[in-house]
This record gives sequence, structure tokens and C-alpha cells, in this order.
Amino acid sequence: MIRSLNLVHSMSRARTSADIDDAACAAVMGRYHRLTKQEAVTLAVCILALEPLDLDEARSVRGSGWEG
Repeated sequence: MIRSLNLVHSMSRARTSADIDDAACAAVMGRYHRLTKQEAVTLAVCILALEPLDLDEARSVRGSGWEG
């Protein structure tokens, strides 16, 4: 899974501004030994990006231009 995370993480990056729940961010930082909020948020987004779609979710992207 770490290799997969590195592949997602190596894709393009963009600076953004967001309101992040401090408790949730602190939980990710503690659980995954991340030192900054940026590292915690990046990790969480990458994990979610790699999560497989269920059948209904996969069907919902049909015709949207996504080709997976």
C-alpha cells in the first residue's frame, strides 16, 4: 500500500486553503506519525483516493469520461 500511496502522492500537487477539523487532523498525525497538518491531510486524501469504489459508485462514473 505504501508504494501505491507514493504513486498517488507523486502526481501533481496544488496549494489550497481548507478548514480542517483539528481533532481529526491530530488523530491522523498521531496514528500515522505525521509531523505537520499538511502531511496528515495529504496522507488522508491519498488513502481515500486509493479506496476501491463499490459497484454503485463505479456505475455512477459511467459516461463521465473516467476510464478505469
